[in-house]
Amino acid sequence: MKRTAYSIRKGFEYQDLVTALVLLEQLESGHFDWKFQIESDAAEFVDDLTIHGSEGTRVGSQVKFHTTLAHIDSFATLTKKATAGSRSLLQKLYAGWSQLSSRGDFDCAIQFYSNAQVERKAGDLGSAIEGASRRIGERFFRDGEFSRIRDTICGHLGATTEELRSFFAAVKWNFNNPALDDLKASAARKLREMKLPHHMEAVAVLVSAIGTFATDVHEDRPIGALVESLWEIHVFREACEQRFPEQLTGIMKRERASVVTVAAVSLWTLPAFASPRAACLEEPLPLGDYTKGITSLPLTLDGLRASLYAEYLDWHKRRVLALLDHLSTTSLDVLVFPRFALPLEIAAEVAQWAETKGCTVVIGGHTIPATAEQRAIYEQQLNLVLPDALGAAADETVPVIDIAYRPDRNSRYSLSRLRSPTT
Repeated sequence: MKRTAYSIRKGFEYQDLVTALVLLEQLESGHFDWKFQIESDAAEFVDDLTIHGSEGTRVGSQVKFHTTLAHIDSFATLTKKATAGSRSLLQKLYAGWSQLSSRGDFDCAIQFYSNAQVERKAGDLGSAIEGASRRIGERFFRDGEFSRIRDTICGHLGATTEELRSFFAAVKWNFNNPALDDLKASAARKLREMKLPHHMEAVAVLVSAIGTFATDVHEDRPIGALVESLWEIHVFREACEQRFPEQLTGIMKRERASVVTVAAVSLWTLPAFASPRAACLEEPLPLGDYTKGITSLPLTLDGLRASLYAEYLDWHKRRVLALLDHLSTTSLDVLVFPRFALPLEIAAEVAQWAETKGCTVVIGGHTIPATAEQRAIYEQQLNLVLPDALGAAADETVPVIDIAYRPDRNSRYSLSRLRSPTT
């Protein structure tokens, strides 16, 4: 059957997720110096991922993804050839094993992954796969019910019984491997267990990093190189520094500066604070007590308040952008704004400027807006994910977020609850 663009794309995504999980497990086990290659030239047909251990152990992996959920593998499908001159799946796995192990002379393992199920009726190859080990064990060579397919497979592979025994001892058959979405959830769980970012954006970043190794790296690399690759992406940077400090010591030393330049801004503003009792940015004048302004009155002043807010925001944005334009001629490492100086809309503009400068900005706090569209700005432009269930409380306090925006990694933030910008 001809593969569609959809099945090819999903197949690569599935392969990258399986690879990501395998490499995360190796990192968790501390195998930083073991070598790996994706789409390897070292082993034909088991080249989706190859790993070379410190003591000569070799592991080759082959991943198969079926868009048809009803697909079931069997002796017939595993030995089927697409064309007269091609090889069956079983022949490909045997060739890969022969190459990696020099036909059994070296310690070698083959991992086969498939989201398809396997036929387990009596006498079929799948019924010989042991549940715990997921390998074809001695029962296949001992029981008479397998004699027919055993002889057929030996002829199909051009192998002796002992060579077939060595081959099957090396292959782990991971049939009924989790579906695509379940693999993503598994990757998120593994990241959480390793104390790394584990939201779906982090999983997507991980898969993208694996894809880069597959397309751009054509040699064996230490598994620790994956840590360095993730560290270069802001989503993972801080967590990698905390989880793998020894692996990143050299690269972090090269990145650290000996001098840090800090600029602190002094800026007159209305507070970027809004609560059920006051909306400071909608007041015509600064007040000592914003609970006594026009926004606290039980009057319908929506048009006036919206006009005041838009006028102030436009004026304030022009001031801040003029300040940033002036600072663009300087070499800054950290820029600090006063608390409540920047509402979210202007904070996002400051973050864009900071990204071009590679500068950390202390965005001096504001109340968190209520709409989902506004809250999405935090993740899309400020490199942070808000916790759930943030809103006004019975005591009329509202959540205030203070942010240290960092363009190259996850931003840091603190949350507090206040009734007004002064209490």
